Amino acid sequence: MGYRSQVAYTVRFGAESDTVCRQSFYVFLAQIKEDDVAKLVIDELDIDEQNLSINFKADEVKWYDSYPEVQAHERIVEIANEWCNDDDNYSGIWYEHARVGEEIDDNHYWANQNRSCVNSGYAINLSRHVVVDWE
Repeated sequence: MGYRSQVAYTVRFGAESDTVCRQSFYVFLAQIKEDDVAKLVIDELDIDEQNLSINFKADEVKWYDSYPEVQAHERIVEIANEWCNDDDNYSGIWYEHARVGEEIDDNHYWANQNRSCVNSGYAINLSRHVVVDWE
């Protein structure tokens, strides 16, 4: 069966009316489509051109670093992080990434929220809940 996790990430670019953010979105999208590692999972992404976002969510998935698909998803987040930390890139990019494992203390959340083009708020929130067998 193996250890299972819930995973989600989003990469977002400002407001749809902002031409600079829109251009950045398409340049970023082209970069991940050309990246030898990232392009492996391009078909698994929810690419929302209207809202300038790239989203991914998976439930009950084996998220092992040795899996090529996991490496590809992690590469997309890595590229987003590189963009966030590059002063020469267009403004407005931000990302969030979260993984919740089966163990109580196995929660990971990281983000770089350079929100010069976007509204404040968070796209991903972690939540654990109690499940009982009598309801």
